[in-house]
Amino acid sequence: MPPNQQNAPRRAFIESAAVFLGCFLLYISNWRFQTSGDTVPNSLLAFNLIQNHRLDFDNFRDCYLYHVSLGYGFIPAKSAHTSSVFPVGTAVLTFPLYACFFVILKLAHVPLNLTSAAFESTRLLCEKAAAAITAAATVTIFHSTVRLKFPRMTALLSTAIFAFCTGMWTTASQALWQHTAVTFLLTTLLASLLRANGPTRPHRATLILAGLCCGLLPGVRPTAAVFSLAALAYVLVTFRRQCVWTFAAAAVAAVPCTVWNLYFFHNPLGGYATTAHMYAFSHAFLTAVSGLLLSPSRGLLIYTPALLACVFAIPHILRPRDNDARLLRYLVAASIITILNYGFYRMWWAGSSYGPRYLTDILPVACFLLTYALAPTKPHPLFSAVMTVFIAFSLFAQFVGAYSEPNEWNAIPVNVDVQPSRLWSLRDCQIERHAKWFYRRAAGPHLKSDYLRSLAGYADNLRLSTPTGDRPLPDAATIPPGPAILKATLHNTGQAPWYPYQSAMERGRIAVRVELRGTDDKPFTIGWLYLAEPVPPGGQGEAVGNVTFPTQPGACRASFYPLALQLGGFPTSADTTAPLRLGWTVAP
Repeated sequence: MPPNQQNAPRRAFIESAAVFLGCFLLYISNWRFQTSGDTVPNSLLAFNLIQNHRLDFDNFRDCYLYHVSLGYGFIPAKSAHTSSVFPVGTAVLTFPLYACFFVILKLAHVPLNLTSAAFESTRLLCEKAAAAITAAATVTIFHSTVRLKFPRMTALLSTAIFAFCTGMWTTASQALWQHTAVTFLLTTLLASLLRANGPTRPHRATLILAGLCCGLLPGVRPTAAVFSLAALAYVLVTFRRQCVWTFAAAAVAAVPCTVWNLYFFHNPLGGYATTAHMYAFSHAFLTAVSGLLLSPSRGLLIYTPALLACVFAIPHILRPRDNDARLLRYLVAASIITILNYGFYRMWWAGSSYGPRYLTDILPVACFLLTYALAPTKPHPLFSAVMTVFIAFSLFAQFVGAYSEPNEWNAIPVNVDVQPSRLWSLRDCQIERHAKWFYRRAAGPHLKSDYLRSLAGYADNLRLSTPTGDRPLPDAATIPPGPAILKATLHNTGQAPWYPYQSAMERGRIAVRVELRGTDDKPFTIGWLYLAEPVPPGGQGEAVGNVTFPTQPGACRASFYPLALQLGGFPTSADTTAPLRLGWTVAP
């Protein structure tokens, strides 16, 4: 055997190890913990089972997570226990990692009081590590998969795009989302079936591995079942009688999550059966689908324009009598169905996320298709130039998302869930705001040391934003219960300019703290109005934000305090900085 062939396995191992280590280190390098109530149950289930010997979450009722808006993932199940509204397949997949974390924490004598707020930092650290390890493993498997069909440099470029120019960096690697597990399983499924398509008779192990992935995918995320169905259909058509191994493995792998859902919720879909009302068949479908692909603040082709080159893969996947092409046709069809499915989902923008989080699931298929466009040894110069620009922008978009404040754009000035029209705004889009935030953070503070002392001003002219226009809210006005968008006019009577929310400054942006109190002087809620435009000394500007009015009818008092974020309130010595106070009545 030639020396090159003898060393090939060793070189492949070293290359894979380098890919894994490089991805893992970069994924954790931002040292930011991007958690959500969506990910909390999957980050605790393994620890709760090993430490407390229980599969339910009864011990988490009214724990600290509810006080920091992270407890919504726990709901009362039909079994009379508290369970996770989100699928637990991610916890099943990452259980070996959490078992290792548990041993390490025990050896380090770290207290494992899971329901205590003191455990939160440990939970976040383990969640971050589990997500980064799983995502890095996904990229490594993807790299070894594209190496089956493409040259080394083409495979490395495609892998780099998959790892650092897509939501694999900003979503899958940053928290234990369901997408983290879906991309791992889908990539493994693609790898196993491509290997089964080899020139020799498919090895039984590859068909079994494909079946295990098919069985786990619906338990991780029910919408991912479409990939399982596509793969099982492909195996049935292609491998005929050998498909029994894949179908048997899929049935076995589906047991844990199915049993969980049936026990706790008496429904094979588990807690997700309660979210059926989020689907709506209406004209909004076209808006949602176009938004998923082209919205300035959620579009897949905006955040990763390099994927536009996937169209060049069409001739390759239409080849007749080619098993690889047939497999890709099945998976592309499943990806299209996934996009269409979210077109019917009311919150197609995936709440407070960076970029198109829901479409993270289709990235392994999309990036594998992209490899065909990168494969020609002598591409057209114009194509090379355009792709270089697209790849550079894709990398930039993911970089600023990974290294900036996660909710900088989603929550300010008005929560995107309250005002989804922001998703279509070309001005102050999510990528732009996060880029500004990163620049401001890297450049360091530029405010003068006496900036706070030179601030003075006041708020007036309160208005309630409604679909038909703004309604004034003077003293003794009647307000509707629940969430609302408020506006106010701010007057700069000081000697320093005011900086708006669009400046993305961590310190010094001008905002108004809104406090709503009842007759017993207990605060109902606290909200924020954010300055929309720069205001020079002597000028005035508009502040806007969302607050939640009390739901119980009756009297309430509202106070409005202008301040500079992370610096404090305006100096109280100035007469013009007295807070505005109004008395309102909540309508029944």
